[in-house]
Amino acid sequence: MNYSDNAFATMLLTMALSPNREEYARPYSVQEFRKLEEMVRASNLHQLGRLLNVDISGLMMYLGISEEEAYRVFTLLNRSVQLTYALENRLNEGIEVVTVYDENYPQRLACRMRTCAPPFFYRCGASELLNQRAVAIVGISGVKTTGEVREGIERLVRDVVQLGYAVITGGELGVSRVAANAVMQCGGTLVDILGGSMQEHIHSDGIAEM
Repeated sequence: MNYSDNAFATMLLTMALSPNREEYARPYSVQEFRKLEEMVRASNLHQLGRLLNVDISGLMMYLGISEEEAYRVFTLLNRSVQLTYALENRLNEGIEVVTVYDENYPQRLACRMRTCAPPFFYRCGASELLNQRAVAIVGISGVKTTGEVREGIERLVRDVVQLGYAVITGGELGVSRVAANAVMQCGGTLVDILGGSMQEHIHSDGIAEM
């Protein structure tokens, strides 16, 4: 996947690339990133990608930030080698990174969440599924489900699939796992929105086959 300078800068500023998050500089949170975006747009740079060629003094001058903050931005933006390796490793596992500057970033997500929308996310599978009509079936991780609850979930999944909807789950054990298994049995479409490790999830039983 080819990334624009804006997308590349987004990943450098927000992604944790070192093991156990032992970074030389702390990556930006969503709120910090959005604030930085506004500052860049209001400056003579106008575009986030133009930060890639600016030194610490220039960052201070263009953005009106402290030397400490300029050092943080500069350090994050100079991790291109680490980012390239990380992207290659994930791509080898079938995982892509999608940023807010990419055309295939889900427009519904951007419109609904606006400035709270994640600057990037990891994706594995067919991107068009994110724009399909869907029903979300989620629960609390690890909570045991009774036979009656499982039957209700399976019945709901069958009805949803017959109506042509995809099923969204959180991928956790319990309700979401029961729903995912029911989707597989019905030959439906499953979209998992994960809070945990995608690498582990895509290799788990059932999911790998899909």
